[in-house]
Amino acid sequence: MKFLVPVSDNFTLITLCMLMIDPVAHVWEKKFIEAVFHSKLHKPHGIYIYAFATRSFRDGISEMLYDNALYFVLGFALVTIYVSINLGRCNFLQQRVYLGLAAVFSIILTVLSAIGLCLYLGILPGELHNLMPFLILGIGIDDTLVIVQCLEMVLVGGETLTVEERVGEALKRAGVSITITSLTDIFAFCMGATTKIPMLRSFCIYTAVGIFIVYVMTLIFIVPILSLDEKRRDSRRESCLCIPLPDDYKTSSCSQNLLLNSFFDRIVGPVLVKTPAKVVVVILTMGLLGLNCWGMSGLKLDFDRTWYLGPGYQRDFLSALRNLFPESGYRAEFYLGNVDYFKERVALEELYTRMSALPGLKDRSVKFWYHSFLEYLQKENGMSF
Repeated sequence: MKFLVPVSDNFTLITLCMLMIDPVAHVWEKKFIEAVFHSKLHKPHGIYIYAFATRSFRDGISEMLYDNALYFVLGFALVTIYVSINLGRCNFLQQRVYLGLAAVFSIILTVLSAIGLCLYLGILPGELHNLMPFLILGIGIDDTLVIVQCLEMVLVGGETLTVEERVGEALKRAGVSITITSLTDIFAFCMGATTKIPMLRSFCIYTAVGIFIVYVMTLIFIVPILSLDEKRRDSRRESCLCIPLPDDYKTSSCSQNLLLNSFFDRIVGPVLVKTPAKVVVVILTMGLLGLNCWGMSGLKLDFDRTWYLGPGYQRDFLSALRNLFPESGYRAEFYLGNVDYFKERVALEELYTRMSALPGLKDRSVKFWYHSFLEYLQKENGMSF
């Protein structure tokens, strides 16, 4: 024997909808879940109990995100190591360790600033917002790498320039690129913020604000640190401890070899300019375009709440509901605001008719109190509308 015990409180507003939570219902539902699964009462053999509350879905997503917190920390650590290595060269003088650390630290400051500003404006976060730091991390690190690469090109030019002139020339070359990229990203997320899905709209606003702040942080935080690092290099100080290097210190020839630059310069570039390679690139591009168009033609809309849940009582309940009561489907509710029901009776009846005809809905499963009320008046009093 199996019991399914769903609990739904209409006064509990879920953060997935970016609304406030009823604290009384929130605590009560937690006690309910604990009582169901941690009760000391003996259950007869063969009886299984599945429970689900309004907060259960939100709790399941939160548990998944918390379980991934370790990967979040490891990801930031790996990016920090990668940036610290690739911003400079592998020798005591030309390595840019502190610039890499500053780049990652600026991302942390950006995320905190974006969250603080949006909360001040009354925009609430949700579970999806845990992905925002990774987007900001990629964009912010990319801006830093572009500026440093332009600075390296200035140094290769062999001109005798002061630190200020070198950094200014680097910004002259990189400024347009990072500005256009940032504006494009901000515009894209601003367009996403026009959606009617509250959580997705809030996520897009948070990310757009974060991209703007990381752009500003790159100019007012990273660039000054880059200038200080250039002064350190001019004074021939070690990259970590900033101690003076011996006068006879010379960078190794091996550290001057940039593998990616050599790969694209010696292999990719010469191959792509040849006619057979051009033909292959065009054929592959058109083939991928055709394959993507074919895949898009079979695209269908589908959704399953269990996709976002890990193993736990939430998934067990939804699986039991689907297996034991496959005809019931998912229940959904929506509410109307301040409506003049008499003047809008025709539109409301049309709404009911169109809702009932939607594909994917069970026959006669749409319940609308206003339609039932009109039927009652017509049946009992002979009134027609």
